[in-house]
Amino acid sequence: MFNCSSCIIISSWRTLSKALVWKKLREQGVKVVVFFGIDSRYRAFLSFLEERDNHGDFIFLASEEWATNKKILELSPLSARGSITLKVEEVDLEDVDTFRGHLANKRPSPQDTNIWFSEFWQYAFQCNLPGGFINTFGKLCEGKFPCPYLRLKASELTSMIRKQSRMAGSLNFPVFDQYGNGALGFDVYNVQKLDNGIYDYIKVGTFNSRSTPTFNKDLLKFYTDTGQVLDSVTVHCTS
Repeated sequence: MFNCSSCIIISSWRTLSKALVWKKLREQGVKVVVFFGIDSRYRAFLSFLEERDNHGDFIFLASEEWATNKKILELSPLSARGSITLKVEEVDLEDVDTFRGHLANKRPSPQDTNIWFSEFWQYAFQCNLPGGFINTFGKLCEGKFPCPYLRLKASELTSMIRKQSRMAGSLNFPVFDQYGNGALGFDVYNVQKLDNGIYDYIKVGTFNSRSTPTFNKDLLKFYTDTGQVLDSVTVHCTS
């Protein structure tokens, strides 16, 4: 029987010990953990479990940052088995070469209102923008640069972002839906042990706004602490 809990843990990971997180989850009898994190946090926590032979303690429902990351399975296959991950749908854009050329030739200019690009430029080329606030480098950047006081209102920026669209084949589709959520869908994967003994990601479902969502629960596999496939699964949640 799997137990889930409404306990929420928000961690900077530098101040909260992985051992304390593990202890708190174990004390509540938690088996299923909804884990939203970045790649380094996934690898760190699963490696912690793997090194201490605590694999099988939890089944993770993980965000797209885990997705089908092979490195996680190489480092912590036993701690990851049975987990369910999401992978954002990939779309092939038609004119990749043009976009690549645009990036290669992009320079800061008075017409560029993207302040983040200017900051990236400084750190990437280790130079100070004329009139900028960051002057930690020993040389000035060459070229023309945007006015440091030019800023977009947050509402204007949000509106511009939501109106963006992309080409896929002959179709033009919005990047965001009417609610501001990404219009791309995602695939659902389950970490399973293959016949050759290697652990891998098996696709068990797909969700997007352009077709009927699919999820084949019969393809899911969960495991005992010793790695045996469970015949059946029951779940209850506590407060």
